[in-house]
Amino acid sequence: TARAPPPGSGRGRRGPRILAAAHELYYRHGINITGVAELCEAAHVSKRTLYQQFASKDEVIAAYLAAVAGDAGYPPHVVLRRQDLAPRARLLELYPTLAAGRRPLRGCPFVNAALEVPDPAHPAHQVAAAYKREFADRLGALAREAGARGSERVGRRLALLYDGAAAQVTLFDDPEPATEAQALAAALLRDAID
Repeated sequence: TARAPPPGSGRGRRGPRILAAAHELYYRHGINITGVAELCEAAHVSKRTLYQQFASKDEVIAAYLAAVAGDAGYPPHVVLRRQDLAPRARLLELYPTLAAGRRPLRGCPFVNAALEVPDPAHPAHQVAAAYKREFADRLGALAREAGARGSERVGRRLALLYDGAAAQVTLFDDPEPATEAQALAAALLRDAID
């Protein structure tokens, strides 16, 4: 799993409320544009309470990403776990998750966070990078289950298609890149399996 924030971060009574507000604000509006005051207002807590739960805004950001990484209800996790679909179908159904939800489309929270927090040493960037490495590994494992040759490489390529589509879906507020990525993923899997 993605690296979690330091032990004790946000584990108090109000930590989950702060993280829920962070999820909504950071994902919908962006990390850098969302100030601590706005976060506190949305979570209905004081700044003092926030800083009792988290040492800094950076820690809130890392905890938010770790929470998404561990959320069984996060749409890509739901699709990749579906037992009613064959492995190849699960891989292909991953792409439409990028275009689901309300507008403007926001793509992938991990890609968005890495772009907003570019310092590789930042805890949030580390959580995002760890998640994306695990994501590619998970896609590679599913590709192997589907019978793909070179499944690790296929997994990395599927992840690259996903992340590229995530960026374009967000950039253009258009679901078409997700559809295009799904078609490219189908061709990639066809070449690797058939």
